[in-house]
Amino acid sequence: MLISTTNINEKYDIIDVIFNLHTVEPKGFLGTGGLNMEEGFNSAKAALIEKARSRGGDAIIGCEFDVRVAVAGMSNKQVLEIFSWGTVVKINK
Repeated sequence: MLISTTNINEKYDIIDVIFNLHTVEPKGFLGTGGLNMEEGFNSAKAALIEKARSRGGDAIIGCEFDVRVAVAGMSNKQVLEIFSWGTVVKINK
């Protein structure tokens, strides 16, 4: 699966626009292990890829990511929220 933040130099058909919200909780005892940005980013990409594949796509173009730190529910524990979106396309072979 090809993921690009810009356009690609291939002919393609647009399938759909997709969006995903991935939440990363702190690791360790009572969240003392901190937030792992790298792991969260990879998980967010994997979820976006799965959505693109389920729609029959070969690539995601114009992909963007936005990150924010939020507070989760009544626990007042910080979580990392990774928003990701892009356009699913089918490359013409």
